[in-house]
Amino acid sequence: MSGQVRIRARFKHLKTPWFDYLFVSKEEMVQILNDTGWRVEEFLDSGGAGYIGVLSKS
Repeated sequence: MSGQVRIRARFKHLKTPWFDYLFVSKEEMVQILNDTGWRVEEFLDSGGAGYIGVLSKS
């Protein structure tokens, strides 16, 4: 999917499993959540291009 990256965190000999991280616009997030049982409770702006989406189960 466009905006998707696969990453993991590493520190010395420790590492997390690989996980997917999705960068989408606010509008795309709302669209992706349609018919999933989840909804955006609120968007928290980070002061830059990023944001945090607070989700809740419908």
